[in-house]
Amino acid sequence: MPKKNEIDWSAVQRERDAGVSVAKLCEMYGVSNPTIYTRTHGPKNGNGHKAAGAARKLQRSTANRGVNGYGPVLVDLEAKRDKLDRAIAAIKDLGA
Repeated sequence: MPKKNEIDWSAVQRERDAGVSVAKLCEMYGVSNPTIYTRTHGPKNGNGHKAAGAARKLQRSTANRGVNGYGPVLVDLEAKRDKLDRAIAAIKDLGA
């Protein structure tokens, strides 16, 4: 394992560009991940982490509730509502 002052940061950058994870680079070179992030930039192949710009906002999907995690909950609630509606109708029929 090379000493910190003997690390070839160009080689580290090439490996990061090739898709080697930051965690793997930390193991290989014996440095912390903040050091890797400080001394290198994200991969140029477009697969790396990119910080969101200031003008960029997250938009929630209204077309597909399953995308944002509400789908299974809504399905369960609708099934329970259907059961309750049937139970209420049966009770009303008993009283009539």
